[in-house]
Amino acid sequence: INLEAVMVRVKTNTGHISFTMSYLPPNKKILSNDFYNVMNLSNNAILFGDINSKHHLWDYYNNENTNGKKLLQICNSNNYI
Repeated sequence: INLEAVMVRVKTNTGHISFTMSYLPPNKKILSNDFYNVMNLSNNAILFGDINSKHHLWDYYNNENTNGKKLLQICNSNNYI
């Protein structure tokens, strides 16, 4: 496990929403299972934080790193928005 995360689950009139604040230290690699485990805890989940992952799709300066490429792959393969 490389991803540090704290989750709050909120009950609404239409169901639950999970908000997860996450941090990935810059010297750690993204592990697919870290994201799968967090996102599979709820059907309605919002993940945010500092995961030190750069990719030209969301980085203004067009920087990319290995974690950014891996994060995009994880998002695409699991239909995460």
